Amino acid sequence: MKNEETLDYLREQKESASGLVREIDERKILEVIEAVEKASRDGGTVYTIGNGGSASTAKHLAADLDKTVNEDTDLSVKSKSLVSNEALLTAWTNDTDWSEVYRGQLEDRISEKDVLIAISVHGGSGPWSGNLVKALEYASDNGAYTVGLSGFEGGKFVDTCDTTLIVKKESTPLVESLHVLIHHMMVFGLKERWSQ
Repeated sequence: MKNEETLDYLREQKESASGLVREIDERKILEVIEAVEKASRDGGTVYTIGNGGSASTAKHLAADLDKTVNEDTDLSVKSKSLVSNEALLTAWTNDTDWSEVYRGQLEDRISEKDVLIAISVHGGSGPWSGNLVKALEYASDNGAYTVGLSGFEGGKFVDTCDTTLIVKKESTPLVESLHVLIHHMMVFGLKERWSQ
């Protein structure tokens, strides 16, 4: 009986994922691609942030922008994940608090030339990822283009970001999985665009 129940669950996850893939707004991905292109032309940097599993996606996205896009194209993307330096993260947490770890790293650094991409299942709603919202607000106040990848109903990212890509599902594993697909669509969309 347990095997059948597990198979039913797995089939349900597959069906949900395929429906969510069809709902991805490719025009919003194009908006992000154009923002990254502009930042690259202007000599800006694409910063990425996230907590938990989304921190891994933020690091992965920054790595792909640097290597995958830059490797075989004429576009030169400067990317930096603000989750990658554990000593810096813990210094900010120790000396101020966790809510400042990303905003603090952007202070006197981010400008209108830059893009900040924040990734969060809840989009900064409730008790989750307030540090991302603080960083997005600071980036906006300094003229940077802001992007939010979220789930559920989008959370605070909807009102905070220039572009928000929402996976409208109350499921952390499905939202996080689709965020990786979206990030790959951004990266390989850029590469395809600049390889021709």
